[in-house]
Amino acid sequence: MRISATVEAWAAGTLWAEVRSPEGGTVAVAERAVTAGDGSVALDLPVPWPRLWWPNGHGDQPLYDVAVTLADTTGRTVGARRATTGFRRIRLVPNPGAPDDALPYTVEVNGRRIHLKGWNWVPRDACYGVPRPEWLEHLLRLAADAHVTLLRVWGGGLIETDDFYRWCDRLGLLVWQEFSLSGSGIDSVPAADPAYVALMEREARTLVPALRHHPSLAVWGPGSELHDTAAALPLNERTSPVVAALAAVVSELDPSRAWLPGSPSGPVFLNRLDLIEAAPDSHHDVHGPWEHQGIGAQHALYDAATCLLHSEFGVEGMANRRTWRAVVPEDRQWPTGRDNPLMEHLGGWWNNTSLVQASFGGRLTTPDLVRRASQQLQYDGLRYAVEAGLRRAPRCSGTIPWQFDEPFPNAWCTAAVDHRGDPKPAYHGVRRAYRPAHVCARFATQAWHGHPAFTADLWAWDQHGRGESVTARLTDAYGKLLAEHGLPLGRPATPGPHTCVPAARAGTWHVPLDGLATDVFLLDLALHDADGSVLAANRWLHTRTADLSPLLDLPEAHIEVTAGPDHVTVTHTGGAAALGLVLTDARPISAPGWAVFGDNMLDLLPGEHVRIPVDWRHAPAEGRAVRLEGWNTGVLELH
Repeated sequence: MRISATVEAWAAGTLWAEVRSPEGGTVAVAERAVTAGDGSVALDLPVPWPRLWWPNGHGDQPLYDVAVTLADTTGRTVGARRATTGFRRIRLVPNPGAPDDALPYTVEVNGRRIHLKGWNWVPRDACYGVPRPEWLEHLLRLAADAHVTLLRVWGGGLIETDDFYRWCDRLGLLVWQEFSLSGSGIDSVPAADPAYVALMEREARTLVPALRHHPSLAVWGPGSELHDTAAALPLNERTSPVVAALAAVVSELDPSRAWLPGSPSGPVFLNRLDLIEAAPDSHHDVHGPWEHQGIGAQHALYDAATCLLHSEFGVEGMANRRTWRAVVPEDRQWPTGRDNPLMEHLGGWWNNTSLVQASFGGRLTTPDLVRRASQQLQYDGLRYAVEAGLRRAPRCSGTIPWQFDEPFPNAWCTAAVDHRGDPKPAYHGVRRAYRPAHVCARFATQAWHGHPAFTADLWAWDQHGRGESVTARLTDAYGKLLAEHGLPLGRPATPGPHTCVPAARAGTWHVPLDGLATDVFLLDLALHDADGSVLAANRWLHTRTADLSPLLDLPEAHIEVTAGPDHVTVTHTGGAAALGLVLTDARPISAPGWAVFGDNMLDLLPGEHVRIPVDWRHAPAEGRAVRLEGWNTGVLELH
């Protein structure tokens, strides 16, 4: 492999370049004489047997240091540039089982197919010109901790800072970089006049060379939701002069990178049930919805999906407690719906109070209850959508929820991490689904009124090929076992070393519900290896009523909570199962740094205990405090 260093030589002298390995040793050197009129000059630096750069979770991220110096004829340095880069081969290959007319949507790195466990990235703050290096590092480390392999830099946002791409290089986060074009919801067709097309081409010729040395940069795209607004047809190189011009620049200046003509790239724009039923093979890369569809309807939509790539979709939820209290004055916190003008201002598009109330029988009487219920729906709704996409791997090559972060402290938003940098429960739901080994289930609803039996398809996968069997248990709210079943794990739909999410079905399980003693019950899942060791576990809350309101009537659970400098331990000591346990940073919102919990949104059965790592990231030791609350535990604070 080789590095090509291209510079503009504006003075006569000697151009010299050196490549250093991750360990610091020199692995390549080149020099040449230049004259003031040479213009663009390239130096080739062959690097024998370099260490390969891999995406997060698939290997290391060795980075090579490249230094280029121009000295004039007296030996005085008149120009210098230093950058880091990495070695990897990347391309897009067809999805297995895709229609013949589909674009390739599977990312292949160094010959290995990489499932896009993604998230959509937006500007981290509306005041984007203010450097906040610790905040940026924190957010990107949260993404890496969640097993993310790709961030899509949304075309409605920015070309990001140098630090963003450097952190992605270090953390193995692939980047799908869009140029700064985005549909507006009013007119989503970029201008076609020659002057505008020429402007966009000039911008691309500046941006592409500045970013192409980053190994994390994987895919270029023209922008977000560029489409014929009336027909809802995504644009491409044939239908938009701007898209064609940007594609040509990328092909010329960065030919080793992948290119997609937009997000979504169609041919159908929206992931909607009626459109899926009308043309299931036309859902290649789709967007939406961005709202929870309701109990049962959420499951029906995502179980019916046929897309090859789901590059934008989401579920809305209320802000975390301390962000909510910081941005919503106490006398303006009720009602929480859009009938409150302040709520309309602070995220009205994502305010689904009416659906949250309907899902809990209209019984939510305080902002704290609405928050807990809203975040439960966002947590369950988003992780079910992501799991449904993973169950369809490798035909579905990626899920990219909207959105990871938010640029303004909203009261309601689809963000998984709020503006303060604190993850919502939904972050942890997706983080679990993105683990290398995972177990999940396909079921029709979480509220089983009118269903005589609980029915679920059991699924699992392990990136390392160790999964052998799945165990499923149903318990009531006290942990009393209603039924238990074990099944061998089936074969993946496309087995082999190139399948990084070898999703396999174990079978269908039916359990009559007439033996339940409580309205709330739990589905408990485990994936085992050949020795019976648990590789992954997963748990879902269900009710046998028409909604989730029985969570408001749970008998009390007794727990004991202790905290150390780097962990919190929660032990169930009596009563009913402790459900919906959420740990949060209890310090004032202005306190520096973050409490990063290694797991969250927990359900503990009687007798269980869990030790949760806590990383006090950029936070001083003084004043640390943790808050824990759940559906039936009350609130505890530890200082």
